[in-house]
Amino acid sequence: MLRKVSALLVLALLVSLTFTNIATLVEASSNQPKVALVKLWEISHTTYMAKFIGEDYVAVFEGHGDVSLDWKYIGTVYSGRNVWIYKISTGELIAQLTTDTDDSWGDTWEVKSWEPFQAVKVWDRFGFFSADSKRMIEDVRFVGTDARVVDTTSWTTIPIDWGFTDTDGTHFYAVQLDYSGSTLVVGYIYASKLLVFKYDSAQGKYVKVFEHTESGYYGRRLQMTLDGNIILVGGIDYGYLDIFKYDKSVGNYTRVVHYELPDAGGLGALGISDPSNVGYIIGGTKNGWVVIAHYDPDTDEFKVIYQNKEAPDDSWLYNPFYERWIPKVTEVFALCSHRDSSRPGYGIVYDVVTNQTIVIHFADAGTPSWKAAAVSPGANYVFIGNALYMVVRRDPQSGNPRVRLWGTFAYNRFLQDLSAKVVFKPPNADWHLYFMSGRVTVSKIYTQSIPVTLTNDPDILMGKLGRLYSRGLVTAVKLVENSGYVSELDLSPQEMPGTGFTVDQCVVMSSLYVVQSLYGWDGHGFGGATVSSGTIITIPLSAPVNVYSDIRLSQSIAVVTVAPIFDWKKELLGVAGIPLLAGVSYATGKALASRAAQIAVAKAVAWGIARTGTTIDAVTAVSAAKSALAIGSKLLTVVGVGLIVDAGLGIVSKYVTYSSVRSFILVMPIVEDSAGNKYSAVVLVLPLDEISNYAGEYSDHVSKLKNILGLKDVGIVFVEHGKTWKEYKALLEAGRLPTIDLKSAIETTIATKYGLSMDELKITSVKIVVETLIHGWSNLWDYVWGGLKVPVITVMAGSSIQPKATVAGGKVYTDPSIIASLLGSVKINGVEYALTAGIEGAYADFSLNGSQQLVIEFGKSGYFGTITVSADVLVKKEFTKLGDYGYECVFHYDWKDVLIRLTRVEFVDMPYPLVFAERMFIYKYGNFTHDITAAMNLNSTTDDPNSPTGKRYVYVTVKNTKFLDPANGAMLQPCKKFIFRYYYRTPPDVSLLLYLNGTSLTSTLAQHATVVLNSTAEQDVSFMVVFSLKKLENLREVTLLTESFTDTVHLEANATALKAFNISSYVSQAIELMKKEGVPVFLEITAKIVSAEYDYI
Repeated sequence: MLRKVSALLVLALLVSLTFTNIATLVEASSNQPKVALVKLWEISHTTYMAKFIGEDYVAVFEGHGDVSLDWKYIGTVYSGRNVWIYKISTGELIAQLTTDTDDSWGDTWEVKSWEPFQAVKVWDRFGFFSADSKRMIEDVRFVGTDARVVDTTSWTTIPIDWGFTDTDGTHFYAVQLDYSGSTLVVGYIYASKLLVFKYDSAQGKYVKVFEHTESGYYGRRLQMTLDGNIILVGGIDYGYLDIFKYDKSVGNYTRVVHYELPDAGGLGALGISDPSNVGYIIGGTKNGWVVIAHYDPDTDEFKVIYQNKEAPDDSWLYNPFYERWIPKVTEVFALCSHRDSSRPGYGIVYDVVTNQTIVIHFADAGTPSWKAAAVSPGANYVFIGNALYMVVRRDPQSGNPRVRLWGTFAYNRFLQDLSAKVVFKPPNADWHLYFMSGRVTVSKIYTQSIPVTLTNDPDILMGKLGRLYSRGLVTAVKLVENSGYVSELDLSPQEMPGTGFTVDQCVVMSSLYVVQSLYGWDGHGFGGATVSSGTIITIPLSAPVNVYSDIRLSQSIAVVTVAPIFDWKKELLGVAGIPLLAGVSYATGKALASRAAQIAVAKAVAWGIARTGTTIDAVTAVSAAKSALAIGSKLLTVVGVGLIVDAGLGIVSKYVTYSSVRSFILVMPIVEDSAGNKYSAVVLVLPLDEISNYAGEYSDHVSKLKNILGLKDVGIVFVEHGKTWKEYKALLEAGRLPTIDLKSAIETTIATKYGLSMDELKITSVKIVVETLIHGWSNLWDYVWGGLKVPVITVMAGSSIQPKATVAGGKVYTDPSIIASLLGSVKINGVEYALTAGIEGAYADFSLNGSQQLVIEFGKSGYFGTITVSADVLVKKEFTKLGDYGYECVFHYDWKDVLIRLTRVEFVDMPYPLVFAERMFIYKYGNFTHDITAAMNLNSTTDDPNSPTGKRYVYVTVKNTKFLDPANGAMLQPCKKFIFRYYYRTPPDVSLLLYLNGTSLTSTLAQHATVVLNSTAEQDVSFMVVFSLKKLENLREVTLLTESFTDTVHLEANATALKAFNISSYVSQAIELMKKEGVPVFLEITAKIVSAEYDYI
């Protein structure tokens, strides 16, 4: 009984927190287990949107609003409107932000701290953020074409070239930026248009690249992938869902999905689960239909997974909106209707695993308006309408009665070797732990001087140019058309039979140059007729410039150019060839040249400049440039170098004068400053005579790439390599290149010129530009007929491209963007996750959904770091049967050095409803038992024909879990032991009561102490009684005498036994001692049950 009283005292402290009742759930029928919901708290004010800040807070907006994905910025629109920020665990309002009243454009704040909440207003308008939070598009819904993109790193504006003027914001609706803010998509509902803009760094503004017109409120809802390549769009009164995909072959967007919805009322809600690849599509219609589909961008397969009418007509499913949501766990999606004075409130939670829904009718029509819907990143909570719900998720073993303890695992290491695996595996025990989701954060790194590879992209590392082409990383461009032009230009992956290169490895650029100049050229600079095109190979990177002592490009790309010359009679006059055979043998180079010659002839015949049956043998194709074979292996290895290689062929005849075919090779690093401006720096290696006389022409030529590559500037440094062309070629043939100081080139030509710090510059890519130039002139005959036509075929076959660098040693870095660039990614249980710069460091969120171990691999030798690992975990222990009245779970936590902060307790799949529950906590300082019945709330009841009651019950804590271990805040610590008892009927029990008798109004002293035992079952009961005489000495108890007695009695079921003890001698001794010593003396009597077979409560 004393145990029960103490338990009730603890619960009196717990019930001071009040929580609302669970909403009525109307579930789609299914025999599969699915998630369940527990309503934690609700609010009464308007809810337009909601957005989670991790698993700790939720922001609720009165109007349009957004929180940046790094949780650094928050904003909302309208005049005098609010954002309320609530603490998830308690429902406590921790902050309220209110926009100013001088306009209706809203405000944006920078959050300095979430708790205690501190924020500073940084912009006098509201907007939606790019995924990297560095740009923000002002809400067009309120300013129309007055909207601008804002650079949040400098809080400056970037104009949008709309191409029209319409400042009525009600004519616009949805907007979204891609990851970096380089692509902007807008819904212009007044004209039913989808508008797509791209940032043009050369012009310093956004320019429109695509538009598409339909009907209805087209563009009211849209979503775009982080790379800007896929756009989903729909709207009210447009009965379709459209998906547009960027088509590299046409250089613009093409509609690949046009799905007819089951509701002609169109989409009122639209979301995607994977911002990188679309994943699941979450659609809600005007008349209450829910559509869940999946889209595969690799195959363009669109598949509807779930489609059902879940809410009444005109209920208008409104959220998800068009802000970004990036889940760590894809387990549930949430939609909400437009509850207002004329529409009821319905929330729909879709369970991804079971393909089922939970429908919540949370309110009838009325005010205020409640229409928010959001899911936390870890899928632990959903906000629907005006309430927050906890998601009770599945575990890997369903069906058996069990205790589930949910909590947060935390690990900190201050000097972790990032080349070593970090493994977390619980001990082998009778309980199980599952890692569900979490985050790895690196807040500081220490470096040694080590070589590193700057990418782990297998297509790049293996030089698969064909695959890179399909990804848009290999392109062909027209470069120079001076006294001539490029008539035909084609680039495509092709198989190279007989060379060992597959279609994945090879690309072929086929071009037709037309030379029209009648004037001579002396072989220098870029005078006379110059026509060229180029292939640009892009190697995406993200590398801070100042972190590395040097940057290199180790590659094996064979480049073979063949340019045959035909006279007016279509006869072959000669062939220029430039084989740069990096990484391949002469025999392979010869085979590539032969294949290039075959393609050249086929193209020449197709273009009408060669006779059918013309052939070029491989020897002819390569004989003009044998010397080039010696320099190919080292030509493209230095980032920032620019070289000229000449085929050395001059053809002069009565029909044509043709001077030279040259390859201009540029390896260009693309660097970006903090404002997003891009630059490059190139070191041009040329003979001294050429630099002295034609430096300006070379500078002008390289500068032409500025606009083509979208650069603000190209810095050029000339380096002498021999005095004449002859010396230059001899040095290259000997494999000698000058030292290229890339960092110095960037610093002198870019950083100093624009006042930039080298610390803010990062390399975003390296461009390998292979340009084929023709210099010469045509004779009068060819000139009259339009010019000399020269087919130029360039075959590129890749084996390897490895951008490498040396990390400067002895450095310490705390800048999250630098850490993310240096480490790149982390493997969690073998799955690679990219590291992202955040407020507290470079982080990666991961989802495991029930792994019994956590393995973290950075794989970075020479790096040491301060890392933090936090993870949501599930600890599970099965109940064992306790007679025919309950279940018992004995849980001994013994994972050494690992602490878990518990967030909730669940009794899951119980066959009987709960009557009474208690928790016993066993520790070295004692045992403590408490009644926890009131702390457990019935969450769900499901049908189960295998259950003795035909039902299964789930009980969940909806209050603070500190009752488990009040002294340590519900922390699982090694060597703690818990016993949970779940009773579905009153168990057999024995109770002990102790009475003093012989006392009355007329008596003066107690004569007897009586022990009363009651048992509900037949059993033997052993008990102990202890008599102690004690005195008070300086307010301290001092024991003078102790005697104990033990006895066993047999009790029948529902019987009572009495045992009386004469205590008169103890009472007399106490009186005598009190008289003698002059201090209080008293008799203390305690009794307890020592053993009983049935003693449960």
